[in-house]
Amino acid sequence: MTPGHVHPGPGAGTAPAEGLIAGAALLVTVGYLAAAGRLRRRGDVWPRARDASFAAAGAGTAWATPAERWGGPFTQHVVRHPVVGMAAPLLFVVARPLTLALRALPPGRPRRLLVTLAHSAPVGLLLFPPLAAVLDIGGLWLPYRTELFAATAHRPLAHGAVQVHMVAAGLLFTFAVCGLDPVRRRWSLAVRGATVLAAGTAHAVLARTLYSRPPPGTGFTAADLHHAAQWMYYGGDLVEAGLAVVMGMGWYAGTGRARARRRRRGFRDGVVDRPGRGTRRPSQDSGSRRGIMDRTARNAHDGPTRQKRLVIYLNDHLAGATAGVELARRMAQEHHASAYGETLESLRKEISQDRQALVRLLADLDVPVRRYKTYGAWLGEKVGRLKPNGRLLRRSGLALLVELEAMRLGAQGKASLWRGLLAASAQDSRLDADRLEELLRRAEQQIRTMDALHARIATALLFPVTGQAPASKTTAGTSSSG
Repeated sequence: MTPGHVHPGPGAGTAPAEGLIAGAALLVTVGYLAAAGRLRRRGDVWPRARDASFAAAGAGTAWATPAERWGGPFTQHVVRHPVVGMAAPLLFVVARPLTLALRALPPGRPRRLLVTLAHSAPVGLLLFPPLAAVLDIGGLWLPYRTELFAATAHRPLAHGAVQVHMVAAGLLFTFAVCGLDPVRRRWSLAVRGATVLAAGTAHAVLARTLYSRPPPGTGFTAADLHHAAQWMYYGGDLVEAGLAVVMGMGWYAGTGRARARRRRRGFRDGVVDRPGRGTRRPSQDSGSRRGIMDRTARNAHDGPTRQKRLVIYLNDHLAGATAGVELARRMAQEHHASAYGETLESLRKEISQDRQALVRLLADLDVPVRRYKTYGAWLGEKVGRLKPNGRLLRRSGLALLVELEAMRLGAQGKASLWRGLLAASAQDSRLDADRLEELLRRAEQQIRTMDALHARIATALLFPVTGQAPASKTTAGTSSSG
């Protein structure tokens, strides 16, 4: 049997399956970049390195899929696996496409469906790392060590199914072992690492067997076999090393976040987490196991109550965020011409973005929005403007100071919200720890900005420098509220 009888040769052109895969890769790349751009225009942070990773994966898939450039007919087929089925999926997964989709989609039915799908039992089963490895590596052993490969030579539909399976199985395996996006369950590093090690071993053994024996029913040349086997062996080792690096970085970041949470809890409880010492007091250890077991049993029946508390808690914060957005908007508008206008406008944008993030978080957690609370908060902010602050018919500079203090209290509450959810992210995969850390840092920066602004305004309004007009009669008095 000649090589041309087994698989389309260099002159056969790109098969429909290859063209479909290349086109789909370019299409999803355009969609990813558009979603990332939308996120940044909205004021959210999304690392551009992830854009570069996803774009490189899409371009690499489109470039490598038509494999006529790679040599003999068997090499043309085999080379797609380490490039399109291993390297490109790693770059795709590192860009965290599911996280981007959840953050870019507005609250509504499509977003809820995506969350439901990501946390469904069938998807959780497919993302069990050993099963994903069997689907991926088994999809190579089956055609290359049986006559299935020869049977698909002149059957376009069967050939296309093999190509699509290779890409889909590679994406599934990489997604399962990296554990970067929020899904039903994140498996431990031990399970994922052992799976990668076993899959790498099976991949290397298959490459060695192909070096000397072609797939049954074929008659490829020795040079073609050797070239293909080398691509599979060394390309597979390189990508598996990349997988190990990604898992190691994820483990390092996760343990760092856990250590920071323990440290915060330790300071709150009066216990310092020192190297070589535990964070619990000895008295807390003795006799506490029975109490912990009892609390665990009670919590097993407390699901509806916890969800009810979560609905109330998050909607209360959403109501406060609504009032904060209205207050920040009015302060920025009325003081835009003052010395504080630029700072207040920057705070207004960030506070509005934080409220949008909270709305998206409610959708992630399937928490309904209680409109009456947000409407009541909106109305309460309007009523609060009636406070006279020493004047009945016109505004005084004192209102800016009082309203800034109110806004700072809201920022403190917001920081406490993000801090609490960050601590809970270890128990609920629907919570994006990276995003919560970003929101917490922004809230803490807002508090520092308000403190500095408060000091300036208090000095200008209450203790002006002798010989200079108070700010309340110049900038704050002519353009401020209150």
